[in-house]
Amino acid sequence: MKVCFKCGIEKSIDSFYKHKGMKDGHLNKCIDCTKQDVDKREKELRKNPEFVKYEKARHREKYHRLGYKEKQKIWDKDKVWKNNSIYKNLNRKLKTPKGIELHHWCYKDRYLEDVVLMTVSDHRKLHSYLTLELNRRIFMTEYGELETKEKHLAFIKSVGLNYLEY
Repeated sequence: MKVCFKCGIEKSIDSFYKHKGMKDGHLNKCIDCTKQDVDKREKELRKNPEFVKYEKARHREKYHRLGYKEKQKIWDKDKVWKNNSIYKNLNRKLKTPKGIELHHWCYKDRYLEDVVLMTVSDHRKLHSYLTLELNRRIFMTEYGELETKEKHLAFIKSVGLNYLEY
């Protein structure tokens, strides 16, 4: 057990990030407080246009240095719908606003245009719950298959996320 110097709560040692420089091998600030501080600092830095410009350049350089363009081709190799012209031009056709992403409830060709709109953050959270079965092109959860749009939308609501039907 260890007490976080920020919140003052005693927590198990697993609730602290490892840090070789510390006597017990863990930070003195718990994971929750550390994450809050990081989020607060990130929001403050995002207000500075120079920081945003620097970060964009840094991410662009990292993308090229680590060869993500080639890696993406390998990751997409089994995703046959990505070569479909309907899929490729969907954002342009539906005129998706900035900060909004299209979520496909199913990747079967006949459903590629049947999407829901979600904020970027909600869309990312949703995909943390989903697993794509590549052969059948449907999503799975720990509770089973989401083979219909109704089941998929009900699942989105059940995990507390929002969407708009297009």
